[in-house]
Amino acid sequence: MVKRSKKEDPAVPKAAVPRRTKTMQQLIDRNSDIIHENLGRRRSQSHPPKADKKVEKKVDKKAPPAKKVIKKAAKPAPKASPVKKAAKKKDSPASKDSPKKAAPKKGKAAPKKAADAKVPEKAADKQPEKQAEKVEKKDAAKGPRRTESKATAGMVDAVFCCDTTGSMATYLNQTKSAVQEIVKNIKEKAQAEDISVRFGFVCYRDHPPQERTYVTKVQDLCSAEDVIQFIGKQTAEGGGDEPEAVLDGLYEAAKSINWRDSRKVPSLRYIFHIADAPPHGKEFGVNSAWNNGVPSGITLDKVVHVINIREIHYRLIKVGGNLQKMADLFKEKFTNYEETDLKQAKDMNIKISDMIIRELLPDVVYDI
Repeated sequence: MVKRSKKEDPAVPKAAVPRRTKTMQQLIDRNSDIIHENLGRRRSQSHPPKADKKVEKKVDKKAPPAKKVIKKAAKPAPKASPVKKAAKKKDSPASKDSPKKAAPKKGKAAPKKAADAKVPEKAADKQPEKQAEKVEKKDAAKGPRRTESKATAGMVDAVFCCDTTGSMATYLNQTKSAVQEIVKNIKEKAQAEDISVRFGFVCYRDHPPQERTYVTKVQDLCSAEDVIQFIGKQTAEGGGDEPEAVLDGLYEAAKSINWRDSRKVPSLRYIFHIADAPPHGKEFGVNSAWNNGVPSGITLDKVVHVINIREIHYRLIKVGGNLQKMADLFKEKFTNYEETDLKQAKDMNIKISDMIIRELLPDVVYDI
């Protein structure tokens, strides 16, 4: 027996109840996320935001299976989600007006302009370099040339300390030509620069009884003409044994010469020592009457102290082959030391002159 409700009217026909087939149920399950999203969008349009939040909470509580379905279909959801697309469309007008996104476009174009600006600068830099190379090639055939830098000193004090015993007659006379060469080269290569040059001379021989004429003789700083006259009056003779009064001559050159004050005007101070024999003393490798020290009491340490404290440039002009031990000791002790060998007396002019010019005018360039 079929039970009927009390209000049921048998005259009115009943509406057909739709049946869900398996295919329909599968379509509903597959598109459940879209159905829920469409329902949520319709509810948001018909209800205020507060109601939406409450509805969402109620839906979450009442329908936990819906969350499981959404998690399974999480990958395709962003592509087909109309809610996210609607959110992007709403935000798009603000993003167009945003200065933060417009700034990167300008920043990207800026480096291109900077790179374009560097190209003409590199080309402009190469032009003066090429012109300078052409000028240098033209000047190469003219001989010595100078840059715009100044001389390293305004004064040059050059003192010759020369052995004037019998074996040194040729070299003594050659010092006159060396003085003239120094003056000539400074005038030519210094050009318009005002450089004051003074010369001194110290002669030394030996102690008595080995030599009874003199131990040392000094000519203080003077002009080139005056020192040449002094040299012309000197002779080379005597000497006694092989060693000579070398330390006495150097001490007089460093101590007795009135070197000019270099506090206001920079100066170069030189002692050009021309010798063919070592000093007395066993440390120099030669036996003599004073192996333990000369009668005057002058020692190498005393000489070194005066030369170094007065910032004198010591230059040894070696004649012969008996000076190696002396040269080695001097090189260890003198602060500013240089040496050269003389095979012939006539080479003295160029070698001594070049020693001065190299330090006085270091910017002179010789084109060979």
